[in-house]
Amino acid sequence: MEPKTQHTEDRCHIVTTKQKDDDIDIVILDHVEGFVYFPLSQLDKQSDKFQRFINQKKDEILAGQFETTLVDMNDEDPCC
Repeated sequence: MEPKTQHTEDRCHIVTTKQKDDDIDIVILDHVEGFVYFPLSQLDKQSDKFQRFINQKKDEILAGQFETTLVDMNDEDPCC
């Protein structure tokens, strides 16, 4: 029996999520498409691949397990 491998084109990872009002913003890093950003409320408008992936992780997303603190660049001093 051959080992199960995930096809390269199906590989994606959640980079971060951020609670925003009544929605959750999601950033995914996809092997083919690069960084993809969308609100959870628009999941139905995403590709089948992303819908399957996010639905598998939905409980963790809703629990805040992927949420990180993001820097607001407007509050930062310019470096150059």
